[in-house]
Amino acid sequence: MHRILFIVFSLLYLSATLTSAFTKELWFDEIVSVYVDRLPAMRDVWAALASSADAMPPLFHLFTRACRAVIANEAMAARLPATVGYWVMCLSVWLFLRHRMSPVYAWMGLVPALLPTPFYFATEGRAYGVAVGFSGLALLCWQRRKLVLFVLMLAAAVSSHYYAVFLVIPFGLAELALWRKDAPRWAWIAALATPVIPIAVHLPLIRAADVYRADAWAAPRVSLAVTYYLDFVAGIGPAIVFGLAVAGLAGIVMRSQPADEPGLMFEERALAAGFLVIPLAVLASSLLVTHTYFPRYAMPSTIGFMLAAAEALRASRMPTSVVLCGVMLAVLGAQKLEEVRANWNQLPTAADVAAALDAGPGPAVIEEPVTFLKAHYYAPGEGRARLTSLADPVAAIREVKLGNPDLGLLQLRSVAPVTAVPPEEFFAENRRFQLLVNPTRPGWVLQELRKRGAALEVRRRLPSFWVLQVSFPDSKSDASQ
Repeated sequence: MHRILFIVFSLLYLSATLTSAFTKELWFDEIVSVYVDRLPAMRDVWAALASSADAMPPLFHLFTRACRAVIANEAMAARLPATVGYWVMCLSVWLFLRHRMSPVYAWMGLVPALLPTPFYFATEGRAYGVAVGFSGLALLCWQRRKLVLFVLMLAAAVSSHYYAVFLVIPFGLAELALWRKDAPRWAWIAALATPVIPIAVHLPLIRAADVYRADAWAAPRVSLAVTYYLDFVAGIGPAIVFGLAVAGLAGIVMRSQPADEPGLMFEERALAAGFLVIPLAVLASSLLVTHTYFPRYAMPSTIGFMLAAAEALRASRMPTSVVLCGVMLAVLGAQKLEEVRANWNQLPTAADVAAALDAGPGPAVIEEPVTFLKAHYYAPGEGRARLTSLADPVAAIREVKLGNPDLGLLQLRSVAPVTAVPPEEFFAENRRFQLLVNPTRPGWVLQELRKRGAALEVRRRLPSFWVLQVSFPDSKSDASQ
């Protein structure tokens, strides 16, 4: 019966994720991946990654290129590996939990995976969904004592995303816990050195990505140790429906469950704890080594939340408390979703940009790099040719503390026909042009134009952006300085 329910869950999951993958516009990082995937051969992909065009490992591009071979829609092809990988994680954790506890608790273990914060990566065309899929398979192989498969899954996870190297923490803690009970499993302990191999193979690509370290926007802070966990549970979205439904049935189902369910073994609890501390390890490495931090680098910690939720509910055996927690999370989630919706609504779509810009032969500069790349990708051929981004990572970091998008556009020019040019070069050749800006969050370009004495005339005022007509005096653009 529960296998049938999981099939139903899988169909609902695929229906929601594939619909989102097909209809949602690609954003900056995803478009970068798509352009890299368009290259003729994998050796060209490797060369592009070595030139810092993208920071994703080649294994991820191997999967997306395979999808492109059979799927015409680029957005779907880019996102399908993440969608499948995330589903594999859910299946692996569900099977892991079913081995130790009754189905109702195994189902409750899926609730954290449906929270909006981690679930977003089930439909993002980047490597995070793929990495958690291999992480889930490594978890299952460890429980079922499949050493060779465990080594392969561990290597594949690290080859999908380099920060998966921190999987050695949960599995290392689990092996230490087993050592406490019995003799050490030296073969399994040795297997924890597996990540060294993919890291060594990809070291030139990892070093190439060092150019993105200077961005102050991604600078790590000690306070982010708490922020990660709060953000993870702050949004409940559709998960609350699933969670409360299961909790409502739990009172009936639990009556038929044995009172002495063993739950997770000691070493499996240590494993769950290890997954939960991965965000702290990622933050520590960011503070000490990489100096760049993004919460999504700790995505495998989702498995820890899933295991901990199922074990906590099994231990409490109090479905009423589940409902109360669900209501509290629903309130927090409503606030979080409203915040996300408000921020998302400030980002213009590609169609908004195309409709706002005047037709004509002159260039049209889009100040915000993320908006530019999306508009450039979706624009028709004639409209795409006039879209321009002024890219200056140094100025961007100095003025708005965010330089990686500018740097990414400059690096992307080696593999994609994007018009991203340094400001001095552009201003020397263009005396009049249109500029699309966000008036509530002006970037460095608008500030630079004011310093240079350019005349700025508002042509259109729209809810999320303005279109300005920019004119320089007859003298050179830097005469005012």
